[in-house]
Amino acid sequence: MKNKILKPSEWKALKENLIWYYQIIFDAMLHTGLRPDSEFWNFVDHPEWYENGIIFLPSIPGIQQARTVRLSIEGRNAVQILIKTISQYNRKGRQNMRDALHRAALGITMVPRFDENGKRKLVSRPKIMDDVSGLSAETFRRTLTAWLVACFPGKKFEILRSMGMDEEHFSQYTNNHFGLTRKDVSEARKLLKGW
Repeated sequence: MKNKILKPSEWKALKENLIWYYQIIFDAMLHTGLRPDSEFWNFVDHPEWYENGIIFLPSIPGIQQARTVRLSIEGRNAVQILIKTISQYNRKGRQNMRDALHRAALGITMVPRFDENGKRKLVSRPKIMDDVSGLSAETFRRTLTAWLVACFPGKKFEILRSMGMDEEHFSQYTNNHFGLTRKDVSEARKLLKGW
């Protein structure tokens, strides 16, 4: 199954449909580009790897290679919120995360909101996409890579190093902007400010 690449507008709408816990997790996944099965949760267990707006991943044989992960301003904010909140809660399994993404995309999520009188109520969210195939935790790593390539075509080696990719894997992004329009690239550039 091919992973989906999100447009900035899709990410914004999807985020609004998620409950707060998943908003924090997926926002951090998007902005760090860490591999969801290993690096991301290792980082959650080791928030000390984050320092001065950068994540310093150490080498863990067979699991992750050492690298420095650059973050945008939005990425730094997402990581700081993640560190303050998520480490206090249990991890959600991979299946739970995928199910939460699919429910949010299909608009079958009830989200608590407050009305104008401050009264809490559950509201349904709008449908964002009809086809959720390829929508998973890995979507966020691939989306960040596609956005970086589209926004910063001259920073190939910086992107390679930060994402921990080899040239062969990276080549699938260089000539394919995954249907991102100029408007999408402009919106992505705002989200990646400071990268």
